[in-house]
Amino acid sequence: MIPNDILSFYSELKRTDVMEAVELAVAKVLTRTFQMPFTVHFTQDGLKMTGLPHCGEPVEITPDKIGKKLRRHVLFTIEVELQKRQALHEAERLRQLQGKVLQGVVAGYEADGSALVEMELSNIYRRIILLGTCPLRYQPMHERNKYTAGKVYHWFVTSVLPVASERNAKVRIRLSRTSKELPALLLRQMSGIERIICHRRIPGGPAEIITARKIPKDIINSVGKETGDIYRVRIIQ
Repeated sequence: MIPNDILSFYSELKRTDVMEAVELAVAKVLTRTFQMPFTVHFTQDGLKMTGLPHCGEPVEITPDKIGKKLRRHVLFTIEVELQKRQALHEAERLRQLQGKVLQGVVAGYEADGSALVEMELSNIYRRIILLGTCPLRYQPMHERNKYTAGKVYHWFVTSVLPVASERNAKVRIRLSRTSKELPALLLRQMSGIERIICHRRIPGGPAEIITARKIPKDIINSVGKETGDIYRVRIIQ
């Protein structure tokens, strides 16, 4: 009843999580369809689906009693449940990105003005393309509606969250270009100086940078060009 390609697509999930998702999804659909509670469990012979009517003995439903239309509904619900668990798994794995700065390519805009950003992560095992969004309120005034599709910018990752609806689930990566952490992290990355903070910042205007050592002028100019800020740097030993 359950195609192997659906389960293999979610191979990163633990087998117990996959089985639990299938059991929950099937029980949910059968309960709604037959108007009585259902218990669903994996056995050596496959899924055991048992209805519990308010009156009378339990009723067992076998796969051959499930028509094509109901089968499609069951498979759809299973996939949504698996997507939810996959989103939770990916969000937990990607949570380490929160509070960091990533390079990303502008892919376009959503209807509400949020910028869609593609970010590439690579390790020795695989290459991952992530899709993030930068809401309009996290875009500096001087940058709004001016991001060029295909151009690379630096983005501060504010949150990594799983988001689920009745039809799908995904990981939402929220980005910002207004955070005062953005220039501080860029200056640290480019200069190698750890003790750099941005005390206050008006995006596209003045920003007060505090550092323990002198930051090379070309690095300050490069980051200022990226963010559009004017930096006032103070050295505090």
